Amino acid sequence: MIRLALYTAALVFFADMARRAVIVRADSFVLPLALLCLWLLVLIVRAYRREHRRLTRRRTDFVRPRSFPAQRKRDTR
Repeated sequence: MIRLALYTAALVFFADMARRAVIVRADSFVLPLALLCLWLLVLIVRAYRREHRRLTRRRTDFVRPRSFPAQRKRDTR
């Protein structure tokens, strides 16, 4: 989770630098910063998918064994 936050903060920082480089027409900085932002975006997606898998995997911890008795369909009152 910390890695995801760090990647996001770095993306915000470098995207702002790229935006300012475009504004002042610093063409030698735009392409490297754009590639860095794209790379950080890929890292963010990977970290998000890893965290999402880690957090949702626990829902299937318990699988009902076949030896359990069948559940009743409705109450017998």
